[in-house]
Formats: sequence, structure tokens, C-alpha cells
Amino acid sequence: MKRLRELEILDLLKKRGSIKIKDIVDLCGVSENTARRDLHSMEKQILLVRTHGGAIRVNQNSVLPDFETRLQNLSDEKERIAKCAASFIKDNDVIYIDCGTTLFFIHKFLKDKDNLIVITHSLPLIYQLSNQPRIKLVIIGGEVDKERKAAYGPIAEKNINEFHTNKAFIGSDGISLANGLSTYEMKEGLITKRAAENSKEVFLVCTSDKIENDAFVNFAPFDLIDHIITDNKITHNISSKYKERIDLVISGDD
Repeated sequence: MKRLRELEILDLLKKRGSIKIKDIVDLCGVSENTARRDLHSMEKQILLVRTHGGAIRVNQNSVLPDFETRLQNLSDEKERIAKCAASFIKDNDVIYIDCGTTLFFIHKFLKDKDNLIVITHSLPLIYQLSNQPRIKLVIIGGEVDKERKAAYGPIAEKNINEFHTNKAFIGSDGISLANGLSTYEMKEGLITKRAAENSKEVFLVCTSDKIENDAFVNFAPFDLIDHIITDNKITHNISSKYKERIDLVISGDD
């Protein structure tokens, strides 16, 4: 239901350019508190910008949902999660690293790894890792999305199929026990899914606000992943349910 409301809200924003709390109440048949929570959640996903009593759509005249903007959101949590993820990377590993902003911070913690092969389509990661003498960097080519700073399209999808890794570190806009992994950009989901399918071990690396939230398009089943690495803001109720299904690693836990 929440995902359907988000779609309806975004559709109305696209038509009008702005929306009021009352509009969401009338459109979706929910309370004002629920409408506010929806706007808060959507702003964190950089799908809109909240205003007094409502929201405006994200566009060139406000804030673009580009890599730099997303990188600044929850940056401290993302870096801690990335450090935790990097602890699972060992010498001689062949790994895939996805293009998410949380995964970007992994580059800070790879300097002491020997004979590491890293496969990625993330332009910021390529830049950061290109000068690391101990890392062999393999670039997935394709059409560059300038906002998301990554390569996509048929060439990228063909390239990623040619590589097999022993560990894949992937991102997702949402994950739920019922619906698996989901994304707001299908082109991202296609690359992520193929990289995960070609890996022996898959780590989903994400902030806790993505957990038990569904984005627009489901792109992979829950059992595609072996581990989830997230922050300590995850609720006890959700973490308990996830630990029954998967290896859940919380950054900062001993």
C-alpha cells in the first residue's frame, strides 16, 4: 500500500509540481500523520522536497537526485556500514562493487588488501581505485548516466555477464521479506541482479531505512542475497525477523 501511495503522490506531483497534505489525504484516503510520514520517507529517498504543509517535486529548479546529493544523505552511517562491509573483503578476492552511495565509501578501506580484483560500473569508485597499486580494476562499460555516475544499458549488461566473482557487494533502493529487492531505476536493478547471480556470495549493503520498504520495481528475490550489512538504527522487531531468514550484520555491533 505504501508503494502505491508513493506512485500516486509522484504522479500528482508530476502533473501539478506541488502537493499539499490535504491532497494526499483526499487522494489516498489516509490520515494527515500517514501523509506526513510518506512525505518524510520520500524526501529521504530524494523523490521530492518537503515544504510547509506539503511538498514540491524534484527537478532542475530544486534538487536533482544525483550521486552527490545522495552521497551527503546519512553519510556518517554510510561510511560506518561500508567499513563493516570492507572487513569481509580478503586478500586475493575477486569482487563486484555496485554503484550505490553507501558502497562508494568502501574505497577508503581497501588500501591494505593485496591482489584484489574489483569489478564495477561506478565512475566515482573507478576514480578512487584507479590509483591503488594493489588493486586490479576492471571497468564495466556502457552508456553513462551523468546524474547517477555509472554505466548502464545493453553493453553494461553484456559486460557484467562475462565476469564471475567470489563476492558481490550490492545496493538496493528497498528490500522486504515479502517482495525481495526493489529499485526506482530498472536499469540499476538489471546490472545488480546479474552481478549477484554471477557471484558465489552476495552482500546487500544499505542503510536501515531501506529495510522493509519497497521501491517501485521488484528486480530480485530475497534469497538472491546471503548477508545484509546495515546500521544500528534498525528496529529490534525488524532485525529479529530478518535474523530468522538471513545473516544480518549491524555495523558497530561487537
